[in-house]
Amino acid sequence: SNNSSKIVYFTPKGKAYHYKKDCSTLSNSKNILEGSLKDAKNQGKNNPCE
Repeated sequence: SNNSSKIVYFTPKGKAYHYKKDCSTLSNSKNILEGSLKDAKNQGKNNPCE
């Protein structure tokens, strides 16, 4: 299956992407970006959140 269009959340400086906007790691960030998995990887977010 192709997950590249799935919406993920990430931060401008982070290296990870997150499947949940309410992820505890994201709660520390004021600026949460939203986009497809492809968008996230294009911006260097290659690590899925643990």
